[in-house]
Amino acid sequence: MTINIKFVIPLILFTSASWAESIGISQTWDNSSPINYNCWQTTFSDEFNSLSLYNGSSGIWKTEYAWGKAVIANGKQYYPNPLKNRINPFNLKNGLLHIQAKPTPVAYRSRVEGMAYTSGLLTTEMSFDQLYGLFEIRAKLPSGKGLWPAFWLLPTDRKKWRSKGYRRMPEIDVLEGLGHEHATYHASLHTRTPPNSKGGFNVKHTKVNTEVSLSKKFHIYGLSWNEKELVWYFDGKVVKREATPPDSRDGARYLILNLGVGGDWPGDPDKTTRFPANYTVDWVHAYSRKGDCSS
Repeated sequence: MTINIKFVIPLILFTSASWAESIGISQTWDNSSPINYNCWQTTFSDEFNSLSLYNGSSGIWKTEYAWGKAVIANGKQYYPNPLKNRINPFNLKNGLLHIQAKPTPVAYRSRVEGMAYTSGLLTTEMSFDQLYGLFEIRAKLPSGKGLWPAFWLLPTDRKKWRSKGYRRMPEIDVLEGLGHEHATYHASLHTRTPPNSKGGFNVKHTKVNTEVSLSKKFHIYGLSWNEKELVWYFDGKVVKREATPPDSRDGARYLILNLGVGGDWPGDPDKTTRFPANYTVDWVHAYSRKGDCSS
């Protein structure tokens, strides 16, 4: 079900950073519906024993947004492509992927459009997408002011959304972390059905309080998505539910993981932020539901 896109349609996209201050809430966990993995079959799996970068014709992970290297929410990072320049924000060690953010050396500023930091972005836009399913990442988040790790889904067919009058695409955020919040992360749904008072997106945002450090140990962040409901999980426990809106029932989505630095929501790094900073990923999995499974 992979879709290869040959034409780039410019779109303006914002993450939940612009909205979080007005809609953040704490979430009570629901342990009544644990994930039954016997009901799911694997459709995508990367254990990061190696890193397959998209080279223009093959490879799994693309290292820039579909609309190019545009910065969103006034971020201060540049996402380099290691295949095109000497800057590599990805490090593999013992089956772990480290997405590394660090200050840009002055000598390299001209290579990164003058941005103060370099960091990493990976998407499956050119290799994998899926309508509905279970999507998970096992990761350890970085700690520090101004750091913004994320795992999220965007529609593959941008041209279709543009034709519907969407300047932005509907977005599902499985995970967004803020480096200065050591035990919380954010789960969000961006939808224009119904629109907000200005005719734009509503962001249904939940601040998940885990009561454990997200930077000291690995945790599993998950999303189950079907035509009726979206369910967010933390270490297999339900932390958020939303009814699936019409604009989240219309087309396949691909995966994005990235480590932002600075911007409107996390704020800029300060003297307490330690670099290099690592968003460490053990694996990324996707599953489709088995047709004969009712539980």
